[in-house]
Amino acid sequence: MANANLTNNIKAKHTFLCIPGYITSLYKKAYMNHRYFNRFDSDFFAYLSTFGNYGRLSTSLLNEIDSGDSVLQVGNSYGVLIKQIAEKVGENGFLEIIDVLPVQTNNARLKLSPWPFFKATAADAEFFKGSKYDVIVCYFLLHELPDAKKSRVIKNLLSLLTPHGKIVFIDYHHPHKFNIFKYLLIALNRLIEPFAESLMTKDIKEFIPKDSKYIWTVKPYFGGLYQKTIVKRKKGV
Repeated sequence: MANANLTNNIKAKHTFLCIPGYITSLYKKAYMNHRYFNRFDSDFFAYLSTFGNYGRLSTSLLNEIDSGDSVLQVGNSYGVLIKQIAEKVGENGFLEIIDVLPVQTNNARLKLSPWPFFKATAADAEFFKGSKYDVIVCYFLLHELPDAKKSRVIKNLLSLLTPHGKIVFIDYHHPHKFNIFKYLLIALNRLIEPFAESLMTKDIKEFIPKDSKYIWTVKPYFGGLYQKTIVKRKKGV
């Protein structure tokens, strides 16, 4: 009953939040239907959906976070990643999860229940104006956004960094031409992830105007199928 009341309070508090139409048309079952997303929210599915690379990718992400950091994760993520980030940040740091879907925000809040001093907020990453963060995490978020939305989200997130902060993107990348998983993923994404393919042909930095204030570094994984891209401000700028 307590969880049901919590969910109702969250929905009432965030009724003003406009959920983009592409989410309700493409991701309603996966992210808005409890029966479906409760099945997907597991480490097994996280490994399955990344061809067994979940451990490598999540570890690579966690290596970018230090104890005591102020961290923003954009979008709820399946599996134990949220808990791992919370443990890494520790009581001397801060973690906030935002998601455009209140039902996913509630899911993240339940995962954060051992850390009541952290928070989950229903918000659109394009418009969110929170604090300033040392690390902003985008874990398989961009591929679900239309390209114009990608650009606006990246631009807004850059404005939320501390002077020494960084954004860490984990997502699809440019697979090598001999990577056999490339063709399977392209075929699958054309059916269920129509905004993903642009990440396989463009670097993330190409979605925003070129800006000399920032440094971008890219590390590919699994034959180029995945990437860890980090962007941070140049020192003294």
